[in-house]
Amino acid sequence: MSENISKKRDPLLLRVEEVAERLGISVRTVWRLVSSKQLCKPVSIGRCKRWRAAEVEQFVETLASR
Repeated sequence: MSENISKKRDPLLLRVEEVAERLGISVRTVWRLVSSKQLCKPVSIGRCKRWRAAEVEQFVETLASR
């Protein structure tokens, strides 16, 4: 049981700060990428905005392949 608790899982949904950190950019730049439709729109959960981790990783892979 304690083994399961000690394993850290990657979250499925990311906050804007986490997206910025993964991309190595500022929070403001994340929002600029969203408004220019270069980065996918976040999912709305009430007033919160979250990005699917898989979509962010796909965006990173797309940038790397250019």
